Amino acid sequence: KSKTFYIVSSILLAIGAWLLVVSSQNPSESRSLEVPITFVNHQVLTQNDLVDNSPTTQPTKVTVKVSGSAAFIEKLQPSDIYVEVDYSQIKTPGAVTLSIKDPVCETLGVTVDSYYPTEFECVYDKKIEKYIDVTVDWDESLMADGVTIVSAVSEPASILVTGFSMTLEQIDSVRANIADAVKEGSISQSGSASLVCRFYKADGDEISYNFDTEKVTVKYTTGNLI
Repeated sequence: KSKTFYIVSSILLAIGAWLLVVSSQNPSESRSLEVPITFVNHQVLTQNDLVDNSPTTQPTKVTVKVSGSAAFIEKLQPSDIYVEVDYSQIKTPGAVTLSIKDPVCETLGVTVDSYYPTEFECVYDKKIEKYIDVTVDWDESLMADGVTIVSAVSEPASILVTGFSMTLEQIDSVRANIADAVKEGSISQSGSASLVCRFYKADGDEISYNFDTEKVTVKYTTGNLI
C-alpha cells in the first residue's frame, strides 16, 4: 500500500525494460585486434650501451580480445587500445623477461577480456674489450731426435679481444699451438712460427668461431736432450 514501493518498482521495471530493448538492438559482441606495443624508456638501453642480442625477434604487436556492445565494438580501432612495455629496469647485460602491461581501452561499453603474449624473453648485452694472455702449446713429437724446446713465448704476450661481454666471459684460455705450423720431427733448432690463436672454454670446448682471427708470433728456444 506504500506509494514509495510502487514508484521504486515502476522505476526498476522501466530500467529493466530499457536494458532489454538496448540489449536486443545492440547485442554483446567480442572481437580480437592486433595492437602495436608502445615501448617506453627505451633510451635506458642506449645510456647503458646495451644492444639487443636476443636469439628470437621480439614482438611488436599484441593480440587483444575485447567485448561489449556491438555498436562500439564494430567502430573500435587498434589505436583506441594502449599497450605498453617498460625498459627502465634493464641496466646490465643478461637475459630478462619483459612483462606487457594490461591493455587499456577507455572506450565506454568495451571491456578487455584477454591479450597475448603477456610477456617475452630477451637478451641484452654490451661490447667490451679485454686483454687475455696467450698460452703456447707444443708436443715433443715435433722435435728432431735429441732436441727439445726449452722455452716458447708469444709476441705479443697477450691479445686484445673485442666482443659481447657474455661471450667474452666464456673464454677460459687463449692458446697458440706450434703444431699448427710445424711438422712432426722437424724442429732441430731455435726458431719462430706465425700462429692463429684458439679460444677455449673451461670445459675444453673450442669457441674460436665466436671471435675474429688473432695471430701471434711464437719464438721458441731449443736445447739438446741429455
